[in-house]
Amino acid sequence: MGVSRTSVREALRRLEVEKLVQIRPHKGPIVATMTKHNASEVYSVRGLLEGFAAREFARVTDDATLKQFDDAVMALRPGILAQDRNSVLPAKTPLYSTLLDNCGNVLIKEVLNSLYMHINLLRVTTLMQPDRLSASLREIDELQKCIWARDEDGAELAARTHVENARVAAMLFIEAEES
Repeated sequence: MGVSRTSVREALRRLEVEKLVQIRPHKGPIVATMTKHNASEVYSVRGLLEGFAAREFARVTDDATLKQFDDAVMALRPGILAQDRNSVLPAKTPLYSTLLDNCGNVLIKEVLNSLYMHINLLRVTTLMQPDRLSASLREIDELQKCIWARDEDGAELAARTHVENARVAAMLFIEAEES
């Protein structure tokens, strides 16, 4: 593939630091598995940070950025309504980018972006739950409504509720996998 061993080793080390790969002695690298405990911790931190980001976004955003957020929600809607899980994950990226880029706190974006690497391992599984896509859309609609109303408390609660419901779906999947 034209990649040096040094580049591959460095990439694997970085993935290991991010806990996405485990290096097993005498066996080599394997993709890390997410335990129920680890997943719960990731979702707890995500809920706190996304809740705060939503609160701040509702407080500081302007109408042009609100339009950008609305456009991201509208782009997400067709995939969810069609139950097209493959289009939902890429469509969520602009939504979260708009929220995090405009919440007024660069550190939250950096921390959440590193968490999203772990969350993306679980996000696919949570969307496999039968009613999760439609529930996710209702939760995002509630967040959008609170942000438009400049309801900081409501936006924080809506974001935290969305993450908590995703956590519950992830826990169900992990429990089923462990059984």
